[in-house]
Parts: sequence; structure tokens; C-alpha cells
Amino acid sequence: MEEMLNLLGCPFGDRILHAAGNDANFTLRALLLIATVDSAASNHPLTPEQKALLSAFERIAKGPVPLNDRQKELEVRQQIEEDRARRRREKRVARRILDTRKRENEEADNPPHEKS
Repeated sequence: MEEMLNLLGCPFGDRILHAAGNDANFTLRALLLIATVDSAASNHPLTPEQKALLSAFERIAKGPVPLNDRQKELEVRQQIEEDRARRRREKRVARRILDTRKRENEEADNPPHEKS
């Protein structure tokens, strides 16, 4: 399924395939894209109505991926974890900067003694 969707240029999210409802959704999207690819390859002249229909097929097939409640929850959790990791990195950097400044100030206040 994944390979076919990639070949057709149909977007899909991580961990979204191989659930019954999602596979059905993406199978239908693939069929819509196959119809557009097949009509383009046939070289038969199309009426404006047929062109409009095929254009609609492509928009539907390449439209946003619907997410179920579990997938939405997983995305929210992932975003929370990414935000936490980013804040931890920022705190480490800020701590290093403060430590460096503290050492620099201590060195400025207590310059090394010169030997005569």
C-alpha cells in the first residue's frame, strides 16, 4: 500500500496505514489517482467536464489526511515531548552561558598574580 501511494504521489502520515478504516480510505484515494494517471496516459481528448472531474479526483486524493482521535492524541503527545526536549536543550545552553560568564567574572575579579 505504501509503495503504491508513494508512486501515485498520495500523501499519508506516519503510523497511519494498516488500520482497516485508513487502508480503505487510502485505497479509494489510490483508485482516484489511478483514474487521473490512466486518463492522462490514454491521450484521448477530454471534455471540460471530464477534465473538471479528474481534477476533483486529484484534489480529493491528495487532500489532507483525516486523523482519528488516537492519532490526534499521539501527535499531541509527540509535540509535547518535542517541546520538553527543546526546553531542556535551551536550559542546558543557558546554564553553560551563565557558568562561562560566572567563571569570566571570577577571573576578572581575581587576576592571576605576576611573579617578580
